[in-house]
Amino acid sequence: MDWSKGEVFLTLLYFMTAVGILQMLIKSYISTYCHHHYMTMVNWMRREYNEIEVKGTIMREIIEKNIHLAFNQSRTIVMLYVIVFLLAPLGYMITVIIRDGLHAVIIIPYVPYDHPHAKLIYYSVELPYTFLAGFLSGIGDSTTIISGIHVMKAIDTVNELIALLDDKEKANQCPNLLIHIHKKHAEIIRILFTLNEIIYIISLVQLFTSTSMFLVLFTSAKTQPFEIVFYIFMLCVVSQLLLLCAFGEMIFSKTQNIFTKLYLTRWYDMSLANQKIILMMMRMSEAPYGLKAGGMYDLNLYTFIQIVKMAISYCAIIITLT
Repeated sequence: MDWSKGEVFLTLLYFMTAVGILQMLIKSYISTYCHHHYMTMVNWMRREYNEIEVKGTIMREIIEKNIHLAFNQSRTIVMLYVIVFLLAPLGYMITVIIRDGLHAVIIIPYVPYDHPHAKLIYYSVELPYTFLAGFLSGIGDSTTIISGIHVMKAIDTVNELIALLDDKEKANQCPNLLIHIHKKHAEIIRILFTLNEIIYIISLVQLFTSTSMFLVLFTSAKTQPFEIVFYIFMLCVVSQLLLLCAFGEMIFSKTQNIFTKLYLTRWYDMSLANQKIILMMMRMSEAPYGLKAGGMYDLNLYTFIQIVKMAISYCAIIITLT
């Protein structure tokens, strides 16, 4: 292939399209086996919204505030995420349409490439399903986004409720406050295991496909610096992996913060029964709770940086050898 004739550009573009569609199909196929876990997450979130009606003014205000924040943040992030994934097929279609010749990635029976209206027919067919693929890819990841945000806000609720323990006036307005905190903390740990079961294979697929796509995109940006479509694809890949790693990082730090919050309470002024509950929660909080890809790789910002660095290193080697 001659780098100056655009053949490499089209090959890299087709590779990105194929990997993206393959990733979406694998995620969709795996998700069918996680239906039970998805329903567990949905039922948990439904209970979180219903819990706004719990008795106790202060507790209700804290729960309601974090639930509304989770809802608003989920709606905003999913909307932006889907828009990004709609820009990718738009940029792709514009790029192939304005180029000379026919560059379709499909074959329509009885319509050869040399047909007088081949370009119009092929692109008319390819345009809707390309946008559909982008839309479904964005919507497909929205489950993880919504679940991750609600888990983080549930952890924030626990941390804020723990802070109430030192305020006797407010704590008296919430009977059995420590019992509620303990139950909520145990429920968060259980739901984190469910979330990890959902993303067990999906996140592993995301890591490997993102690594290969980063390699292609960095190579494309270096060799074809004026092709805007590659930067749009890069935005999609970065948003996919970065969101996943950011959720893992924040969930880990927020769960670790529960231990600190409990230790800083005036546990020494509490009854023996409450001290035992505090001790039990602290013991539960000692274990690191986060997101793992395939049960092996921690999903955090360090993992994201390592993947980007590895892709850049391989990109430099490829460009040097060509």
